[in-house]
Amino acid sequence: MTTPESLIKSPKVSDWLDFSIQGVVGIKTGKVEFGQGIRTALTQIVSEELRVDLGACQILITETEVSPDESFTAGSLSIQDSGLALRLASATAYRVAKDSDYWQVQLTSGWNIDVEIEVWTKNSSDYTIVGHDINNLELASKLAGQATFIQDQRFDGLLFARVLRPPVRGAELISMPSESSSPSVIKIIRNGSFAAVIACDEYSAIDAVEKLSEAAKWSIPANAFNTDDVNTFLNKSARDSQIVHEAGAFNDNAIQMRATYSRPFISHASIGTVTAIAQWDDSKLKIWSQSQGIYPLRSDIARALKIDEAEISISHIEGAGCYGHNGADDVAFDAVLVAREVPGRPVLVTWSRDDELSWAPFGPAMQAELGAQLDDTGAIIQWSHLVRGNGHSTRPFTLPTPSLLAYSHIADGQAIPAAGDPPMPRGGGTGRNSIPLYDFKNAKVVTERLLEMPIRTSAMRALGAHLNVFAIESFLDELAFTSGQDPVEFRLRHLSDSRGRDVIEKVAQISRWGQKLKDGAGQGIGFARYKNKGAWCAVVAQVEAEESLKVTHLWIAVDVGLVINPNGVKNQIEGGALQSMSWTTKEEVHIKEGKVVTNNWEDYPIVKFSDVPIITTEIISRPKMPTLGAGEASIGPTGAAIANALHAAIGVRVKQMPLTYKNIVAGME
Repeated sequence: MTTPESLIKSPKVSDWLDFSIQGVVGIKTGKVEFGQGIRTALTQIVSEELRVDLGACQILITETEVSPDESFTAGSLSIQDSGLALRLASATAYRVAKDSDYWQVQLTSGWNIDVEIEVWTKNSSDYTIVGHDINNLELASKLAGQATFIQDQRFDGLLFARVLRPPVRGAELISMPSESSSPSVIKIIRNGSFAAVIACDEYSAIDAVEKLSEAAKWSIPANAFNTDDVNTFLNKSARDSQIVHEAGAFNDNAIQMRATYSRPFISHASIGTVTAIAQWDDSKLKIWSQSQGIYPLRSDIARALKIDEAEISISHIEGAGCYGHNGADDVAFDAVLVAREVPGRPVLVTWSRDDELSWAPFGPAMQAELGAQLDDTGAIIQWSHLVRGNGHSTRPFTLPTPSLLAYSHIADGQAIPAAGDPPMPRGGGTGRNSIPLYDFKNAKVVTERLLEMPIRTSAMRALGAHLNVFAIESFLDELAFTSGQDPVEFRLRHLSDSRGRDVIEKVAQISRWGQKLKDGAGQGIGFARYKNKGAWCAVVAQVEAEESLKVTHLWIAVDVGLVINPNGVKNQIEGGALQSMSWTTKEEVHIKEGKVVTNNWEDYPIVKFSDVPIITTEIISRPKMPTLGAGEASIGPTGAAIANALHAAIGVRVKQMPLTYKNIVAGME
C-alpha cells in the first residue's frame, strides 16, 4: 500500500490517538465537522479497529497545536483520507497492545511509534460497528440547545464587533467618523478601506456600524460589473485554455449536434452567518474559527500580518454547515484585525445576512459547449466538451498572496488574485467531471479558466461537476431522444463500467422507469462518478410542470464502496441532492454596477421545507472495496435528472440554470 497522504506529515500513532486518560480513547483528526457527520463515522472506524466501546471514543477538538495537518476538509475525502489514517493507526495500536492494554502502553513506553502501512486490519465480515446505522453523535447537544456553535460562545471579557463594508466592489473609503456617541461603543477602527466598530454588546455594534455606513464617504469605481453581461464576460475574458482529454481520432468537423449549457454565479447561502473570535495576548494570537482548513488559514494570516506561524493558534468550533469556501476564513481575519486594537480581550465578529450573500466567495458562473456525432446505429462516435468559467479556488494559502477579504481592503494589502483550479489528477475545478466516463473512443475535452475575476469565486460543493454533469447528461438525453432511444438504455449502451451500470440499473428499477405518468409530469435520469474516481451515483427525478416546476420525487442509487454508517451516507447523498435541486431550480446571484442585489432571502430564494420531494435512496454496499466519500456525489446527477424530467414533462429543453419560469419560457422560444 502507498503511504496515505494524511500519514506523510503525521506518521506516528500518537499523532492520531490519545490514551492519556484511562479508559478514554482520544481521536485526533485534521478534518472538521460542519454537519456532514464525519465525527460519527471516524469514531466508528476507531472503535471497530481498537475493539473498544463506541462510548469510550471521543473526537478531540481540531486545533493547530495538536491535531494532524490534513489541509482542508473538502472534496469528499475525509473518510477516505482521515478515515484510512485512523484505521491504520488503530490497527497498529491493537497489534502492539494485544496482550496488554492501550493505557498501560501509554504509561510504559508511549505511542510515539510509526503507523504501520501494511498492518493487518479487521476483516469487514467481522464488523459489528462499521456498516451499521449509528445516530449522529453531534445531535444530542444540538437538540438540547447547548452552546455548540461558534455563534453561541461567550468568553470572559468578550467584546463584539461589526465590519463596515464598501457599497460596491472596488470602492475606496475616503472619510468616516472616528468616534461614536454610544457609550457602549469601545472603539471605531480604520485601516485603509477596512473599518469596524467594537462594542460591549452585539446590538450596539450593529447599530453603530449602520450609522457609520450612513456617514462614510467612498470613491466609487466606474464600469462596475453587471451579471446581465455574464455571457459576454464568459466569452470575451482572457483565459487559460487546456486540453485535458483527447482520445482516438477526434474530428471536430464531423460534429453534427451542438448545445450550450450554463449556470449563473451562486451563493453558499448558509442559514447561519459566519462568525469568529480572536484574542491577542502579548505576541500570541489565538483564534476560534469555523474554517474548513485551520492550517492553511493560519499560514495565510501569518503572511498577511508578516508574523511567524508559531505565534498563531487556531481552534475549530463548528458553525453553520457549508460545503466549500464561504466567509469563515474572511471573518476570522476580520476578528484578528479588530482584536489587535484591544489586546487581552476576546472579540467576536459575526457577518450580517447582507455580508454573507454579498461578500463571501461565490460559485463561478460557467458555460459548457458540447458536440457529438452519431453513427447509423445511433452510437456516439465523436464527442467534444469545452467548459469555461472562473477558477474554483481562492482558499487560504493556495494563491501567491493572501486571499482574505479584509487583506484586499487594508492599507498595505493586495487585491485577491484570480481564482485557480486544483489540477485534474486531483479532481480539477472548472474541468471536474468534464471527461466522460462513457466509452467515447473519439473525444476531446478543453477547459478555459478565466484570468479576470470581477467578483471573487471559490470552492462550492462539487466545483465544476455541477455544470459539467448537468451538460453531459442533458446532452446525452437529447441525443437519445433525437435518435429514438430510451435514455437509460442509451447510457448503458455507452458504459462498460460495471459499478456505473449497477447504479443506473438500480435507480431505473426502484423508480419504475418508463411508467405511465399523468400529463404535465415526467421522469428524467442523471448519472456520474464523482471526479471519475469517487462514488458512483444515479438519480431519477420526477417533476410536475404546470404553472411552475415542482420536483415531486427523487430516487437515488449510490455506490460508496465500504459503507461506514448507512444513515450518514443517506444524509449526505440526500442533502446533496436537495442542495443541487435548490441551485438548479431557484438560485442565481444578481449584481448591478458592482453591488450584489440578491442580498436577502426574498431576492435570493432557496429550497424550503415545503419544496422537499419524497426521496428514496438505495445504497449498493461493497464491503470489500475501499470507502469513497458521499458528500458531493449526488450534486451533478440530480441537476441533470431534474432538467431531463422537465423535458419529459413538457417537451422543452432548458439549458440555462436555474430552471425558473423565465428560463423555461426562454427555452420554449
